[in-house]
Amino acid sequence: MRKILERTIEPDKHGDGFVMYEWSIYERGSVLEGQDCKSFAAFADTAEELLAKYPTATVDARDAGNTFDHLPGEEWDDAHQEYRW
Repeated sequence: MRKILERTIEPDKHGDGFVMYEWSIYERGSVLEGQDCKSFAAFADTAEELLAKYPTATVDARDAGNTFDHLPGEEWDDAHQEYRW
């Protein structure tokens, strides 16, 4: 099980409420090993509801920024948006 490093709260992408995410690091053996792991943990109508349950969480919307650039033998064709082996 991954160790939770922090919790963040951000507006739901559909505008219906707020989402709380737990942040950790992908473990050894994952193709994303060592990168940030952003996992859904809870939903509420307001950020205040989530802060009441998770007082150490911060209101901070951000992307995990995961990449697959480190994997060998793969090429992405941006012009055609298709994966080439």
